[in-house]
Amino acid sequence: TWNGEQKAGLEDAKVQDGITYTVKYKAAPVEPLEVSQEGVLPGDLLGAVDSGAADTEHDAVAVAEGRSSVLALTGALYVDDIRQQMVAIEKQYSQTAPDFADIAISEADFSFTAALTLPVGMAFTDASKSAVLSGSADFEVSSVEVAGQVVTVKFALTDAAKEKVKTYGDLKAVVDAAQSPLQVTVSGVTFTADSTPDTEYTVTGEVSGRFSALASKSAATGGRDIRFAFTWNGEQKAGLEDAKVQDGVTYTVKYKAEAPIDPTPDEPEPSKPEPNEPEPGKPEPTKPEPSKPQSAQPVTPKKGGLAATGAEGGVLALGATLFTLAGVAALRRRERLRVISGNSGAGSESCPPLVMSKGDRGSLALRTWRARSALDATSRSSAAYALRRKS
Repeated sequence: TWNGEQKAGLEDAKVQDGITYTVKYKAAPVEPLEVSQEGVLPGDLLGAVDSGAADTEHDAVAVAEGRSSVLALTGALYVDDIRQQMVAIEKQYSQTAPDFADIAISEADFSFTAALTLPVGMAFTDASKSAVLSGSADFEVSSVEVAGQVVTVKFALTDAAKEKVKTYGDLKAVVDAAQSPLQVTVSGVTFTADSTPDTEYTVTGEVSGRFSALASKSAATGGRDIRFAFTWNGEQKAGLEDAKVQDGVTYTVKYKAEAPIDPTPDEPEPSKPEPNEPEPGKPEPTKPEPSKPQSAQPVTPKKGGLAATGAEGGVLALGATLFTLAGVAALRRRERLRVISGNSGAGSESCPPLVMSKGDRGSLALRTWRARSALDATSRSSAAYALRRKS
């Protein structure tokens, strides 16, 4: 007969008597601890009118110059509370700065969504199909969608930021570097043709954000895996409320009425006729002084010519005067014919119109006056000569 015994060298790992075999099964894998939190982030809605600076419109409703004014709307999100939330998590799990590099971060999703809704009377344009983000180099606008009166803008971590966020320390550096507020601006907002001046138009804004990631520590440090999921909704930041008291994150604007146009513009007054003036450079006519009577003296005619005084001189002077008067009379007759022709129909071929300037009329009057003066002097001279002959 034989009895079996444990072969030497092949004993059970668990030291015990007899021939034995010991086994166990693994516990089910432990899922990461889920930690989710909901929060509120202060926000505001600003506007820039007619290329001016962005204004929160807290003290007074914004006023645009007219219906053709163009606005830029800016949504602002204050992220200081995110930093405070991270500090609270660190304290909850007793983690300090030296531990941050050992906490691995994966599957990170960090993004925000802003939506602006216009009232009836305002509209987006092609310029509104893009947006500008400011406040962080680690975030970028990922999409802009315009649908009727609503524009939706999403911004998230850049690809470069996702690549560098490997540990909790990296994530904390990204959040700490972001300015507060983050701002996203949509341009090209206008008033429509059916809008009316001095009417208040209110734009409403909404913003939300989310962050999720898997945080892990190595088994060597006795770590744990935690999946964080944070979400936020924006609310109006205290102290920056709209001048028009109302719920939500809002911005109110109106535009000025155009100046009325006078339907009866001023007409120029009819010009008054100006008195005839002599041409520049010509002396004004002067009246001759009356001639003094002279004693009659006999005059001896010169041989080979006419005397300067006497009947021959009077005849010559009288002839020249009559010739001048005849020329003046002809000019006046032609002027009368021009007036008659103008009244009966301009353009008569038999008597073309005589166009006289102001200077010509003054010159004609001067010549007429001189001719008459010469005629009077000649008459006086002839009368004196006759008296001398009688004496």
